[in-house]
Amino acid sequence: MRFVTGLSAFPAWRGTISDRLEPAISCRSAAAVLYLSLIALFVAWPSALFSGQTLEGRFLVASPTMSDPYFAETVIYMIQHDANGAMGLVVNRPVGAVPYADMLDNLGIEAGEESGQFQIYGGGPVERGSLFILHTADVVTKASQALKSALMLSSDPGILRRIAMGEGPRSYLVVLGYAGWGPGQLETELDRGGWESVEFDEKILFDMADEIKWERALQQQEIAL
Repeated sequence: MRFVTGLSAFPAWRGTISDRLEPAISCRSAAAVLYLSLIALFVAWPSALFSGQTLEGRFLVASPTMSDPYFAETVIYMIQHDANGAMGLVVNRPVGAVPYADMLDNLGIEAGEESGQFQIYGGGPVERGSLFILHTADVVTKASQALKSALMLSSDPGILRRIAMGEGPRSYLVVLGYAGWGPGQLETELDRGGWESVEFDEKILFDMADEIKWERALQQQEIAL
């Protein structure tokens, strides 16, 4: 299973955010890449392990016994989960910030006089150069994909311009990369106690400090699949 890429990161971010960020954005192909990204193309085959109870729109929270150091104490917002596999965005791993003007300039968008920075989150180990905006549904573009929990997912560079102008969504996260699982893989990890399925809470996602999101999400722990 593979979630196809969103917008790619670009060289100007190097050294500003993190060495983990990948280079080279192609604005000319952004529309085509965006289309592929947001319809979430997966390699599909049946999985006997999938119970039919999806985690889409929920938090996937690393258990205190998580053995993978990359995912230790992570909170993941689940975008897709079905018999074909799963995909989500880590939402409590900030990796740096990029000034509005630098990001918009590299996307070929006039920056204007706006000041401020985009906080960037490391969404997972897959397609680390792919850019996604997870945001509230008060601002929607033609390229936005509706998710559960009344959220939207977009890779439209225009929404970043609206954010810089103060006309963007009420709440948002700018994320690079994602976490992905093949058919049955996440179910196996859940059975082994690596993850907890937790009810989504918008306040945890957008309002709480990143360093306490994991602890607060565990406090809302429900029965895992």
